[in-house]
Amino acid sequence: MEQDSFPGYEDHKEIRLIESGGIKTVVVNGQEYMSWQSWDTASQRMAIVQLYQGKFATQEDLSRMFNLHINSVQKYVTDFTKDGIQGLAGQRSVDFQNKWTNFFSLNETI
Repeated sequence: MEQDSFPGYEDHKEIRLIESGGIKTVVVNGQEYMSWQSWDTASQRMAIVQLYQGKFATQEDLSRMFNLHINSVQKYVTDFTKDGIQGLAGQRSVDFQNKWTNFFSLNETI
């Protein structure tokens, strides 16, 4: 009889997000899983969905790793399930950190 896992044993999956030289890379258990240009938000959304659907991480874990609100991660999963890659490509992203930085910079010049 073949057994995939043992009772009480939990597979440990180490996931890291690395950004270097304008490239973001997801590494799972020491192996490169996916990489994309840092500006390519559709590819990042696809990586999030794939990591979730492949049971590599929970939505909460992905929210923390990618510094996104949990609602964004849930929306990516729902949109991909409904419309495939087109559901992810058409979304606008909001970079809250830069949004506030730009807001404060604008107020300082007024």
